[in-house]
Amino acid sequence: MAKTLFFASLGAALALPFVRFVAAAKTNSTIEWSSCSDWNKAFGNYSDSFQCGYFDVPLDWADESVGTAHIAVVKYPAADKEKKGTVFFNPGGPGASGVEFLITHAEEALIPFVGTGYDLVGWDPRGTTYSTPGVISCFKTKEEYAAVYNGSLITDFSVDPTNALLHPKDVKAFYDRMDETDKRFKQYGDLCTENAGDVLKYVGTVATVRDMVAIADYLEPDSKEINYYGASYGTIIGATFVNMFPDRVGRVVIDGVVDPQLYAGAPGYETMTASVESRDAALAGFAKECAKAGKRCALRLKETDTGDDILDRVYRLVKNLYKLYEAGQTPEGILTPSAVTRFIQEALYKPKTWGDLAAQLKAIYDIAQGNDTSTSRRFVKRDDNDDDQQPADISDSLMAISCGDSVDAGNATIQNTFDEILFVTRNVSPLFGPSFSSQGTSCYAWPVRAVERYAGPWNNKLSNPILVIGNQADPVTPFKNAKQIADQLGDSAVLIEQSGYGHASIAEFSKCTTEILKDYYGSGKTPSNDSTYCFVEEDNKVLFPANSTGNDTSSSEGSPVSDTSIDADAEGVDLDDTVLSAVSDAGSEDGESIDELKKAKQTFRIMTIVFGSLSAVLGSALCWSIIRNYREQRKYSRVQATDALEPAWAAHQPTFANPYDSAVNQPQGKAAREL
Repeated sequence: MAKTLFFASLGAALALPFVRFVAAAKTNSTIEWSSCSDWNKAFGNYSDSFQCGYFDVPLDWADESVGTAHIAVVKYPAADKEKKGTVFFNPGGPGASGVEFLITHAEEALIPFVGTGYDLVGWDPRGTTYSTPGVISCFKTKEEYAAVYNGSLITDFSVDPTNALLHPKDVKAFYDRMDETDKRFKQYGDLCTENAGDVLKYVGTVATVRDMVAIADYLEPDSKEINYYGASYGTIIGATFVNMFPDRVGRVVIDGVVDPQLYAGAPGYETMTASVESRDAALAGFAKECAKAGKRCALRLKETDTGDDILDRVYRLVKNLYKLYEAGQTPEGILTPSAVTRFIQEALYKPKTWGDLAAQLKAIYDIAQGNDTSTSRRFVKRDDNDDDQQPADISDSLMAISCGDSVDAGNATIQNTFDEILFVTRNVSPLFGPSFSSQGTSCYAWPVRAVERYAGPWNNKLSNPILVIGNQADPVTPFKNAKQIADQLGDSAVLIEQSGYGHASIAEFSKCTTEILKDYYGSGKTPSNDSTYCFVEEDNKVLFPANSTGNDTSSSEGSPVSDTSIDADAEGVDLDDTVLSAVSDAGSEDGESIDELKKAKQTFRIMTIVFGSLSAVLGSALCWSIIRNYREQRKYSRVQATDALEPAWAAHQPTFANPYDSAVNQPQGKAAREL
């Protein structure tokens, strides 16, 4: 068994572990296709063209005697008589179901840019959903779960300081729980090894890539080239595939790029900055689009509101929630600042949900007053005393795959993780840093690594150029990731920069990007330039549609929040009287507009009688006034993402006293950089 030592340079040379690399192998497996509704009745709600089946592969591609993995596969057959081939899809995660993604998105989202000439294929990577090994489960009992989670700082496998880390006392309280958190992470790793240890080392990206290649060899035995589209973590699969099998690259697209060098070649905590650094730009985009949307956006409370005003409103809202939380005034554990921040993070992934995000944020203060609404349930934090709560199924699989792919266990310490959270909060994002969500926080304590890992090189010469796509204001995968991998691949990659929001280019429609993808999958044609800039068109839609709960629409989720209640600073203010007060002003601006319109019509009639000779001119002017009023209600001019990239949040950078006084644990190692 050959072993190769890879190195990655991330600011300084970092020696990586020995990684097994085995030759590609074929299997004798076949797929017996059947109705996908046999797996899940809900699949019956989609086209009956989908076919599902299982494909057997070795658990260990270097040692077939270990056992067999059963990979769940779904196919949507090409509609054209002359089929061009097969395109494989992976939506990310790690841990997301490729089967469910293809069934729910093929017809609406994928065919428009791939066309009808390909079979579309999705599969569940080992360790996920319908495949075997299936979803990884680390807890067999409620007691095991409670031992890790209850009363801890761990939330969805991230470290949550529960305060804004604004003052030395906050930092001290955070570091005081470092040893306890370290113990919990190691306990979690031990439980996973005990309850799922027989399969943990056989899940991982390299195994997934080899499985895809084997499935491709079965489905397209006469074709050497493999076509692929991957988003988010799916770009790690894509980058690994094209560099492991550079001579088998067909038409490959990676969209919303995760940095493969950081993912596979650095301790997990080092990924924190990369995944957070563009999030505030995305939030600034939300605020500016809200201001442009006018009354369609619930957080636009004044006609004079600018994007900066709305952005400031969001920051103050979260800041006040921290104040309430510290004062013990957060009702029944709901609406914790970290829960609200995570909700904002999730909404930034999908700009189409921004109207709902604005309405939900507007309703928070009503909820804090005790109103039991669907919104409040959305924010309920895990109850420390509720042993029935268990983590989402995807969480353990996510940890098994990402930590299994990472550098060797023991490469870092809990100190590095805590130091990095503080660094990100102080230097990257005061809003999102304290509630950091990343699988990288605990991989140092994960005791198992995949039997085969790939850590580079990432710049191999490919048989065909690939497309690398990045959004300007992607909240989790900064555009620089896409540019970096495109630069590394040189002539083997073409970079597409999309002027949009959300995670990956499919979050918003761009005719330019879509046409490039259609040409690429249709004929292999790529843009003539090494990099191309694509705008996001209006396309007869708005980010804050009329059916979102804005100030001109009555809401069943509570009354709108007054500008005063949100903007009140958390320091030196009566929280009970000001922060929690909600003043209803719904519909006031609409009423004023209607009255003005009536007056304009009356004026027109009088002017027609008195100045008949000017009736045509005045009539035209009035009609334009009415049309302009109508357009103001129905449409707004979309701001480009480039306008949102200015750091409007810079004013919110906290002023810190030195948090590392004698009473606080001192940061150690690399993560202590310039704290």
